[in-house]
Amino acid sequence: MKIFIFGSVNVDVSARMAALPRPGQTVNASGYGIGLGGKGANQAVAVAKLGGDIRFVGAVGNDAFGELAVKQMQEFGLNTESVRVIDGVD
Repeated sequence: MKIFIFGSVNVDVSARMAALPRPGQTVNASGYGIGLGGKGANQAVAVAKLGGDIRFVGAVGNDAFGELAVKQMQEFGLNTESVRVIDGVD
């Protein structure tokens, strides 16, 4: 059975630091991570990990983050044929 998931997709950028900054304080990060995010994408990945045949329906921008999001969805086994790539979206 095919499962269609309609939803948001984005790329999460997370910084690692020793402590949270206080208001107005600048803190250097010791590292960072970039990965797939968004409510719809997260739900689709969870169902795919359970063995579901997932087709994700959504949109991404025509930029490096959009390309990364589609690539990572495919690596998780999601069918991305219904993901639109839209120009002019940042």
